[in-house]
Parts: sequence; C-alpha cells; structure tokens
Amino acid sequence: MTQITEADLIRQKMRRIRHKMDDDVEGLVQNASKLMDYHYYLTNYPWATLGAAAVIGYLLVPSSSPKPQETKLHLDPEQLEHIIERQGIVVQTKNAAEKKQTVRSTIFGWLARTAVNAALAYGTVYVDQAVHGIVGSNAEKSIKP
Repeated sequence: MTQITEADLIRQKMRRIRHKMDDDVEGLVQNASKLMDYHYYLTNYPWATLGAAAVIGYLLVPSSSPKPQETKLHLDPEQLEHIIERQGIVVQTKNAAEKKQTVRSTIFGWLARTAVNAALAYGTVYVDQAVHGIVGSNAEKSIKP
C-alpha cells in the first residue's frame, strides 16, 4: 500500500484548484470578449445602443458657430470721443419716421410674400390641369387654389 502524505494531498488539492481556475478564466475571457463585441449590444439592446450613439455623436460634433469672445472696455467720454475722431466714425441715430417706415416695410413685405405664394399656388394648379387636359370651358369652374 502506498502511503499518501500530507504534501501529496496538498498537491492534489492544488491540481484541482488550478484545473477549476483554468475553466473559470476561460469563462471570464469568453464573457469579457462577448461584452466588448458591439454586435452583442446591437442585438440585445438596440434602443440603448441608438441612444448611446446619439449622445456620443452630439458630444463629438463641434458647435456650428463659435461664440465670439466678449471684450469689455471701460472708456470715459473723452477717450470715446478721441477714438471716434481718430477713426472717422460717424454716429447716426434712427428717428421715429424711419422706425415707422420699418414697420410699414415689414407689413408690406409680408403681404407681398403672401400674394406671391397665392399666385404660385394658383399657377401650379392651372398648369397641372393644363397638362392633364382640363383647360377649356371647365377650367374656370374646376380651378381651386
């Protein structure tokens, strides 16, 4: 009979632990590789993936217009007058008549655009009916702008 010593028992235990560890490490590596694969997330979490992509895109794309850096100057009236004279700057203010004209021109512009849009709509309908052969005596009755 062979006598199993305490050292042999420890060696057997260590062998079993190493064997188990190899299996555990393989499982861990497989899980880690699965979690690092983006296909896993696309198939299992499509909406979360889409949201994450949108957030990343928003953060990576720079803003459309850089914000101008604001510079504050503290000038007294004498310095300001000196700068205006030296640079040849002409300062003009708008009077009340010009402001009224601006309101009138805004209203006129809006009315003009509305009239042009209506004329285009009417013309489009008329041309469409002409292309389809409706123009004639029935054209006046059937045109609906």
